[in-house]
Amino acid sequence: MANRGRRAARRAVRPDPACTDRLVQRRIAAHLSFDLELAGGRVSIVDCTIIGNSSEEAGGIALQQIYAFIDRCHIVGNTAETWSGGIGCIDATLYMNRTTVRANMAEMGGGFGGLYVDALIRNSLFAGNVAADTG
Repeated sequence: MANRGRRAARRAVRPDPACTDRLVQRRIAAHLSFDLELAGGRVSIVDCTIIGNSSEEAGGIALQQIYAFIDRCHIVGNTAETWSGGIGCIDATLYMNRTTVRANMAEMGGGFGGLYVDALIRNSLFAGNVAADTG
């Protein structure tokens, strides 16, 4: 697929085999120069702002084969060329609470896209997300 503008480098965070839980926490909003990609194990993403990132898939957060807890986060203004501008999940379990997913864009699944996902979403807002095709 042709590169359409700025493209963020994809960075994978792999769990340490000795560690069964990880915490990603940012008290101050920060622009990431890459989308947050997490695979395997467990992760807690708390008090984070993921804003203005772009990628071919899952512009804001990519979760694969993982148990993820997202709380009090803002996932805003991220874009993906194919699927899931905000949060993308494959073969994952997601618990999300008190989180805003807003103004994300993708071909499919503007705010959220997933395949084989168990999700429990509470007290969260999805608003103004755009999918050009489906979702």
